[in-house]
Amino acid sequence: MSGCPSHVLFEHASGYALFTVKEFEEIASLTAEVTRALSDVSAFNGILNLVAFYPFKSAAEALANINAISEGMASEELKIFLQANLPKKLKKVLLGMQEPKLGAFLAEELDGLKVTHVGGSAEILRGVRFHFAKLVKGLTNEASSKAQLGLGHSYSRAKVKFNVHKSDNMIIQAIALLDQLDKDVNTFAMRIREWYSYHFPELIKIVPENLLFARCLTHYLRSKMGSVAPNLATLIGDTVAARLISHAGSLTNLAKYPASTVQILGAEKALFRALKTRGNTPKYGLIFHSSFIGKAGTKNKGRISRYLANKCSIASRIDCFSENSTTIFGEKLKTQVEDRLNFYETGDLPKKNLEVMQEAMAAVAQEVSEFTVVTKKKKKKKRKAEEAGEAEAEADVEQAPPSKKKKKEEPAEAVAPETPKSEKKKKKKAKEQEAEPEPEPEAVTQTTASEKKKKKKKKNQVE
Repeated sequence: MSGCPSHVLFEHASGYALFTVKEFEEIASLTAEVTRALSDVSAFNGILNLVAFYPFKSAAEALANINAISEGMASEELKIFLQANLPKKLKKVLLGMQEPKLGAFLAEELDGLKVTHVGGSAEILRGVRFHFAKLVKGLTNEASSKAQLGLGHSYSRAKVKFNVHKSDNMIIQAIALLDQLDKDVNTFAMRIREWYSYHFPELIKIVPENLLFARCLTHYLRSKMGSVAPNLATLIGDTVAARLISHAGSLTNLAKYPASTVQILGAEKALFRALKTRGNTPKYGLIFHSSFIGKAGTKNKGRISRYLANKCSIASRIDCFSENSTTIFGEKLKTQVEDRLNFYETGDLPKKNLEVMQEAMAAVAQEVSEFTVVTKKKKKKKRKAEEAGEAEAEADVEQAPPSKKKKKEEPAEAVAPETPKSEKKKKKKAKEQEAEPEPEPEAVTQTTASEKKKKKKKKNQVE
C-alpha cells in the first residue's frame, strides 16, 4: 500500500504515539505540505493530531519493547494500545509505520488492518520525529534525549550480552588480541631472520631468541649507517636518516633533493590535499621524528624544521660525494641546529655558517694528516717485522745440524751440471774397455764343459 495513511504509529524511547493524518487527494500535495511544515510546529499540527500516547513505565519495559520491535514482533502492550485507540472498522484504516517487519506482523495479528511504510508516511514520521517533544504534552526535549540515551545504552549492552560480573566478552576479545599479536610477532621475526641470513646465516643457530635477533639487526643498521651516511646519521639519528634514504630511494636521490623537498618528505598526501583544498601546507614530514622538532616550541616548529631540512640536505650531499668518511661535518651541523634552537629561546646569536664550515674543513684536514702519519707508521712496523722474520729464518738455516745439510746436498750432486760432449765420449770409451774382458770366463766355462764330455766318452769306451 502506497496511499496516504489515515493513522501513523511512532515508536519512541519514552513510549508509543498514535496520530491521525489529514486526508489528501494526492500524495504529491501531502509531501509538499509536510516538507513546508517541518520547520513550523503550528503548521505541522494542522496536518496531524495526537490520538493517544502510551508511556513506558520503566527502563526494563522500554528495553523489552525495543527488542521485540528489532526482531519484527509486537509486544502485548502495543497490541492492546492499537486495539483500544484504532477505529473498530480496521478495513478502513491505513496505518503508517517505520518498520516494515513490524507492520507485516501487525497485519497478521490484527485482522483487516492495512499497513504501509512508503509514500507520504515516511515524510510524516520524519516530521513527528523532529517535533515529537512538542506534540506530546508533558514531554520536554531534555526528557526525550535522556530517554533515548538510556535506552540506547541498555539496548547495546543487551545486544553484546555484556555483564558487569561476568565479562566473558572481554576475555574473548583479549585472547583474540593476544593470538593476533603472537601471530604478527612470529611473522615479523621470521622475516627478520630470513632477511638477515643473507648477511650472517650462522646467526640463526647462535641466537635463538627473536628479541636478540632484532637487536642484532639494529646494530647492523647502525654500522651500515656509520659507513654509508655518517654525517646524516650523526645529525638526526640512525633511524630517521635511514627512513629518509628509504623514502628517497637511495642516498644519491636524497642528495639531489632540495631542502624544501627534504622538509616535507613523507607528507606528500597532506601536501596535495592542502593544494587541492587551498589549505595550509604541512610543515614537516619524516624529520618530525627528530628530537629537534620535539624540543622546539609550537611557534618555532616550522622554522626549526626548515632549518633542519637545510642541514640534512648538506649532510646527505657530503656523505654522497665526499671521498673521506668522517663525522666531523655531522657534529658541526648538529651544533648549529642546537645553537639555532637556543637562539629562538634566548636570542643568543649563533656562529655564521661560513665560520663553522671553515672549522670543519680544518678539522678534516688535520684528521686526514694524522691518518696518513698513522698509516705510514703501521707500514714501517710491518716492514720491520717482515725483515726481522726473514733474518730469523736465515739464522735458523745456518744453525741447522750437518746431517741435514748432507741429505740436502745429495740431491744437488745427483743433479750435476751438464758436461761437454768430448768428456761424454771419453767416458763411454772407458766403459767399453772395461766391459771387453768380461766374456773370458764364459770361454773357460765352455772348455771345462767340453773336457767333461770327452772324459765321459773315454770311460764308456774302456768299459
